[in-house]
Amino acid sequence: MSNDALSPLCAAGLASLIALIEVVTWRRKPATVKAIHWISLKLMLEGGTAAFAHAALVAALGGLSWFNGPWPPLVAGLAGPALLRSQLALLGSGQEASYYGPANAYCRLQRRINQAIDDICAVSQSVWINRKVMPFIFQIPLERLEERVRTYINALDRLSDSERQERLDFVRSVLNDTKAKDSDRYHAIVQRLLDDGGQRFVKSLLRSGAVVPKQPSAPEFPDDDPSNLGTDRPAQSSQRHSGSAASP
Repeated sequence: MSNDALSPLCAAGLASLIALIEVVTWRRKPATVKAIHWISLKLMLEGGTAAFAHAALVAALGGLSWFNGPWPPLVAGLAGPALLRSQLALLGSGQEASYYGPANAYCRLQRRINQAIDDICAVSQSVWINRKVMPFIFQIPLERLEERVRTYINALDRLSDSERQERLDFVRSVLNDTKAKDSDRYHAIVQRLLDDGGQRFVKSLLRSGAVVPKQPSAPEFPDDDPSNLGTDRPAQSSQRHSGSAASP
């Protein structure tokens, strides 16, 4: 394959890779396979944008001696969407600010794709939290949960001192709210962690809750089990048998 054909493909691949990283590292929720069709559409749109920008850049700057080698695909892959919007804005014949202008139409398409991905991922995370995460996190005592959350918040370098203190105060206020249900306090802490980008930490709490030992259940004494002869039975069971023996 010639360099002329490989260069726009590299630009499209770079733009698609950047878009994929953006999708899978969204701060509040992860991507889900249920949105794969919208994610694929977004990657194709970003890749096509970069290929179009590559052609425009080569046509405009191809005569420069330094604009060769890796520069055309690199610039097009990194700045393709911005370049395309600026070019489309010039095609409106004075109507670029209108609703139906090509630049605004392109932005609306991007926004609707992102909204569709965002909605599907939000629904998926909601189901994951309520069905899989919370039942196990409920097994962690609130005191232990507070200790782990405080340690996690204090270890975050991305927080300033004021932001760190605000989050610590929030955790303390939630746990000190004795009028609220325990389930509401668990939910408030987990939701705040997710809002702050702490999904990995929530997953670690999920694993911790899964290994908390359950309380042993009381032994059962089936009435028709011969192996229980001679063992102490609950008073209610003895009274039932005494009553049945006394009856004619």
